[in-house]
Amino acid sequence: MNKEIFVAWLEEKIQRINDTPVSMVETKEKQHYLLGSLRTLELIKEKMKNGDFDNE
Repeated sequence: MNKEIFVAWLEEKIQRINDTPVSMVETKEKQHYLLGSLRTLELIKEKMKNGDFDNE
């Protein structure tokens, strides 16, 4: 998968998490999981854009 496609995929996942209302998340544990996932995806996206994961 090329870098641009992967970054677009990450952006889609980040947007999906951002669009999820807190009231839809049943428990505090799931809220923490979702927040952790969001931060992880944002970090990966940032590193991809900076070229930190380039292996070409």
